[in-house]
Amino acid sequence: MASTRTLTTWGGDHLEAALACARNFARFALCGMVSFIKQMNEWLKSGEITFQQTVEHGIEQAPAAFLKLFSGENIGKMLVKL
Repeated sequence: MASTRTLTTWGGDHLEAALACARNFARFALCGMVSFIKQMNEWLKSGEITFQQTVEHGIEQAPAAFLKLFSGENIGKMLVKL
């Protein structure tokens, strides 16, 4: 199944229409839209939407974590916890 990626700088009816037509696992880059970002925060808190991230532990892991960004070994954000 092909994924859908969308950059949106608008909200309101246009955003609602795009969300209604989006495929499962579609990706939206959100820019602006403060009210929508607040809504998304509520969805995150309630567990309606989730995200994945890769976490490495310790500053000594930072160089390896950086390189993993270029080999695709991370899922979502790459974080290094100090």
